[in-house]
Amino acid sequence: MKIFNKKIAVLAILMVLFTAQSCKKEYLETRPTQQLSAGTVFSTYQGAAGAVQGIHRMLYLYDAQGTFGLASLNINMDMLGEDLVMHNAGNGWYNNAYKWTEFRNVASGDLYYYYFYLYRIIRNANEVIDGITQTTPDFVQLKAEAYYYRAFCHYMLVQLYGKRYDYSPGATNADLGVVLSLKNDFAKKPRNTVAEVYASINNDLAQAATGIVGYTRKYKDEININVIKALQARVALTTGKWAEAATLATDAMVGYPLMSQADYQAGFNNTSNSEWIWGSTTIEEQVDNYFGSFFAYMSLDLSSTNIRQNPKKINADLYNAFPATDVRLKNFASTNTEYAPLVLPTFTTAKYQSKKFRAAGLNFGAGGLVYMRSAEMYLIKAEAQARNNDEPGARTTLFNLVSARDASYTLSVKTGSALIDEILLNRRLELWGEGRRFLDLKRLNVPLERTLTGGHTATLTGNVLSVPAGDKRWQFLIPRNEINATGADIMIQNEL
Repeated sequence: MKIFNKKIAVLAILMVLFTAQSCKKEYLETRPTQQLSAGTVFSTYQGAAGAVQGIHRMLYLYDAQGTFGLASLNINMDMLGEDLVMHNAGNGWYNNAYKWTEFRNVASGDLYYYYFYLYRIIRNANEVIDGITQTTPDFVQLKAEAYYYRAFCHYMLVQLYGKRYDYSPGATNADLGVVLSLKNDFAKKPRNTVAEVYASINNDLAQAATGIVGYTRKYKDEININVIKALQARVALTTGKWAEAATLATDAMVGYPLMSQADYQAGFNNTSNSEWIWGSTTIEEQVDNYFGSFFAYMSLDLSSTNIRQNPKKINADLYNAFPATDVRLKNFASTNTEYAPLVLPTFTTAKYQSKKFRAAGLNFGAGGLVYMRSAEMYLIKAEAQARNNDEPGARTTLFNLVSARDASYTLSVKTGSALIDEILLNRRLELWGEGRRFLDLKRLNVPLERTLTGGHTATLTGNVLSVPAGDKRWQFLIPRNEINATGADIMIQNEL
């Protein structure tokens, strides 16, 4: 990997400082000097903490219209699935992802953006890991957060640009994953194997879990042990470590009780929600209301061009899978005009459109961004239990979640694949719009199937209504700039 040249390296720590803004305005009032060296930054706790706060801020850093960090990546993850339906082409944003062309084009700006964005966070995490030499608990905690971010970004990268992790007996996972960036040394590096990347992810998460012990965070933007356990649970599920996944998910949800049914309908825009384990709280000074906000593309009611023209809908077939008594159903329109009273007359409304995500105001794109919830941990635990031959445990875990959404739900009596299918269906119902679907399809090694009865059209999808499991298109291409900078003999491209 060579795209991150020395000029970028000089700026890396400065980027951390310039973006050291948290959810509180006092961070916005801090203006660190651009002349600070890494040694100066990490010599004090305040400087090191500012660097870590900068990484938090990078999660929703506005780059350009449609690309604003992790939340915009999550939108793409659902655009590539079958459960989110585009009502029309709108003003064009995310259309190429929906058509499965954006990430199979080596010159694509978004392909390059997410590759660079995730490695940029890794680079800043490396600065923190290498820069902190103090061993007092407060410095160790900051370093633990950096280990977490490095693991998180490598995990996202390998899922997108590498082949899926194969946990079947005898699988070696020797296929190409992504470059492991553990030092900011600017060497031209080849891609590591999928197995090597996951080994590094697990090692970093173990380091993070050890270093974070005893730390109590102030804001959900920060990393704590629950966030680390939740990512460990995701990784364990991806790699087929069922017992570990169940245990880690159980640990991750401690202290984060499931939200009330009233809160489930409150717009998914507030990090104070009881079951949100990790999220970002953005304020008005930190987002572009109409171009750099998640709510400008996925909400019911922000007055952006994209929302006014192109309401986002749930797959009709998935909508019909909700029981009538399920509170989750209430976040989707049953008629073309059900949500018309909630928006201005200039807004397009449609049957099956979502109001799961509500803006804080008509012209206000700031608010809470959700990355991890305890509901997901219930689903991870249930799936892992079912796959690990603990079907009674899986049924109970599923009941504990679904009964909170639907008081009429009764304990499942299903077994085998039918029980797993019920768990996976509820995963789709629960996590709609939160950026999990493409990753789940790839993890499960199942095909993309977009039925026309669900609301997809051949025109809007570019006629991509199905993609077989294992097809080359499940791997994003390596950006052309990276290939050119590193050399095609070192940086091997995925199958074109």
